Amino acid sequence: MSVQAVSNLIGAIEIIIALLLIFSAKFAVLKKYAGIGMIVTFLVTLSYLFTTPGIWKIVDGVPVTDFFILKDFMLLGFGLMIVQNNK
Repeated sequence: MSVQAVSNLIGAIEIIIALLLIFSAKFAVLKKYAGIGMIVTFLVTLSYLFTTPGIWKIVDGVPVTDFFILKDFMLLGFGLMIVQNNK
């Protein structure tokens, strides 16, 4: 599977999760799945930090990334909030 195909697959999954969240306003049962999807998306993105070569850069002696994971911290928090409130 090519890098572009994997990227397209991840993008499609994120769109599906967003649609689940939108439709959960009318169908409450979908909210749990949207929350779980957000948490899984964070974990998959987090795994890139350990599996992708060259993602870490040294700036003034401190290892940093391109901060692509910042959006996923929001998804993690929102996903945890949804799953916790859905019990």
